[in-house]
Formats: sequence, C-alpha cells, structure tokens
Amino acid sequence: SMKRLLPVILAFFVLSATVNAAHIKGGFFTYRYLGPGTGTNLRYQITLTVYMLCNPSPGQLNNPINFSIFNAGNNQFIQDVSVPITSQYQLSKTYDEPCITGDERGCYYEIVIYNLSSIELPSTPDGYIVSYQRCCRIAGINNLVSSGQVGNTFTIRIPGTAVFPGAERNSSPTFLINDTAVVCNDNFFQLSFQAIDPDGDSLSYSFCDAFLGADQGNPAPVSAAPPPYFPVPYQLPYSGTQPMGLGVTINPITGLISGTAPNTLGQYVICVCINEYRNGVLISSTRKELH
Repeated sequence: SMKRLLPVILAFFVLSATVNAAHIKGGFFTYRYLGPGTGTNLRYQITLTVYMLCNPSPGQLNNPINFSIFNAGNNQFIQDVSVPITSQYQLSKTYDEPCITGDERGCYYEIVIYNLSSIELPSTPDGYIVSYQRCCRIAGINNLVSSGQVGNTFTIRIPGTAVFPGAERNSSPTFLINDTAVVCNDNFFQLSFQAIDPDGDSLSYSFCDAFLGADQGNPAPVSAAPPPYFPVPYQLPYSGTQPMGLGVTINPITGLISGTAPNTLGQYVICVCINEYRNGVLISSTRKELH
C-alpha cells in the first residue's frame, strides 16, 4: 500500500542525503599577496584545498563555491566571491604497510582545489577573514562525537596595517600535499605538517581545535557564517590540542608530528595551527586539517 511505501522512501531520502553530505577529510586555505591594485587596493590570490573521499558523487562536489569575506575587526560580512574548481586529482598510496592487516594500497583522498586567481581588497587596519563551510565529515572518526553529522569551517586571516605597516602585503605559508598517512596502531610514527613561508617569516606549529561549520540541514550554505568559529565535539580523552592522545606531539619548530599512535583502530582528525612571526611580531595564523 501507499502508506507502507512512504516511510521507506522517506528513509531512503534521508539516508542518501546523509551519504551525500559525509565526505570531507580535511583542507586548508592559503593566500598570496600579488601587489597593489587600483588606488589603495591590494591584490591577493586565495586558494582552498579540500581533501575528500575518493570519487565523490556530483552531490558532494560543489562547483563553483563561494569564499565568504569578513572584516577581521568586527566580523562583519563584506562579500561572497564565486570560485570554480581549478584542479582535481587523487592521492594514492603505492606501497603496503607491513604492520597493518590487508593491502593498504589505493586511493585515500580526492584533492579538490578552488583557486581565486586574483581579488582586489581595500587596505584596512583590521584586514580580512576568508571562510568556507561545508558539511559533513566522514562518519566513524574516533576522536569526534558523531563525526558524520559534524561540518567544517575552513578559514584564514589576511592581516591589516594595524599589525604593523607592511603586514597587509603578507603571503601565507604553503603546504606540500603528500599526506597519505597510514599509521600502525600502538606503533611509533612520524608525519610532517611542515609549511614553507614565501616571505621567510618564522613559523610556529601547534595542535588546535578543528572548527564546526554548516550542518546536515544546510550542508552547503551559500555564505559562510561570520566568525568567531567553534570547536568540533571531541570525544574524550581526545581534544584539539591532543588529537591522538598524550603519546603524540608536534614539534613547534619543524611541524613534525610524532609519537605512539593510539591503540584504537580508526580515523582521527588532526588540526594544526601555524603562527607566522616577523621580527617577533605575530602576523597571522594558518590552519591545516587532515583526517
């Protein structure tokens, strides 16, 4: 009967919507100062790199997306900028880990890059915050509560002239994308989150909170919500500063994560904050997140 069919169809729709949503495995923003624009404007290139499940479905791959730009002084929304996918490729593991049962080779991440090749922004004392929000993360992550319902905020700050004159001409650190990390549980491991700074600023690395953003009700909002942003729900005993427990630390100078992996098999969210210092002054902070 029609009555019996309806709940089944509804259940299927809810399930497929959820499946569509749960696919994010990390990401980060970077920006580069390109030089002066018209008048007192400044030109920047802004890039978002997103790590996804391999072979995402059309519903999981938004093209284009909006980068939302906010005033970093009062968090007020300024504008959305439409940005297309400029490249997309798979990150695979080519050799097997002897300490893990089964063959570890294969695709681990779909890397999707959204590149805004140039935008002009007025020079201001406060600078700007650029954000993108998308739900949801992959399900079953060990150090989060109900990770398949937990969204993401990717965000970065472009400093203004108030930091010091010239700080507005900053370029953020950039990362090498080589992150197919398969770590043997209860074993010693090392994983590099090292970045390169185009301005030669000194970089300091620390574990920090991954941010919430968007939700299952609105998995792909047109505009990101304004800052401040809030931490994801960590599953105790894990936290943003101890994403893999007491046994795993990050070297503040080199960005090398090392230690003994947790003995619980599964996936873990790691978020690293990188502070940029010039002549001892904090210019800005970049975040890179990876499952």
